[in-house]
Amino acid sequence: MVPPAAANRAGRDRVRFPADLRDWVGAERLLAWVLEEVSHLEVAARGSGFHHGGEVFNFNQTLATLAYAYLCGLESSEQVEEALETDPGLRYLGRGVPLSAAAIRRFRRLHRGALSLVLAQVLRRALAERWSLAAGSDKPDPAADGSATPDLAGLGAAEAEARLSRAVFADTMALDV
Repeated sequence: MVPPAAANRAGRDRVRFPADLRDWVGAERLLAWVLEEVSHLEVAARGSGFHHGGEVFNFNQTLATLAYAYLCGLESSEQVEEALETDPGLRYLGRGVPLSAAAIRRFRRLHRGALSLVLAQVLRRALAERWSLAAGSDKPDPAADGSATPDLAGLGAAEAEARLSRAVFADTMALDV
């Protein structure tokens, strides 16, 4: 029997998320999943406003917007700010709210836990769907080699933290030059 920690490590080694999760699930489904996960989240700040620079932003709207952006492979706050003007999904979520790069960084810093939870849940759903499609198709099942199926929630959480860490790093590098 494979120990759970070894199975999770082996699963992480086999699973490669695309930078843009829309490549796996499509833009509409990704958008729907993000909105659904944000609506299920129980957070003390939920429904209240997020304050930055004298403006008040809707917490749930900002959370959904940033989660979607990170799941689409955007890393720096400047990339997200620019994509709010051009990406249809982000334009829908942002509904014309002018989130600046500074506001994005501040929201991520204050609400990283909530962002991580939403990202992890959506990534877990994408993996679960991917696993079931692999099992029912001509493609090899990722666990067909006899190893234990990896912990999808753990893999989703690890990828969520990796995406947030990359966003922090991208912003750090941008501010450092």
